[in-house]
Amino acid sequence: MAFDIYGEHLERGHCEVHPYVHEEYPCSLCIEEQQLQQRQIEEYSEHYREEAELYYAEQAKAMAEEQKGMDGDGI
Repeated sequence: MAFDIYGEHLERGHCEVHPYVHEEYPCSLCIEEQQLQQRQIEEYSEHYREEAELYYAEQAKAMAEEQKGMDGDGI
């Protein structure tokens, strides 16, 4: 007898992750969840890449201004 991921008995032809779905693993819900997770990862990656670019651009600008100030002091 097969079991689902929750330890309950699994009926033949049902998904182990979604035992109420009469499809074998990976069922349509598994595939949909995987696609959603992949889209979220891509969105988060894009967001953090943009945030990192902004941060480093601000740091470069601050360093340039600091260098400009040091050059203008005549030290």
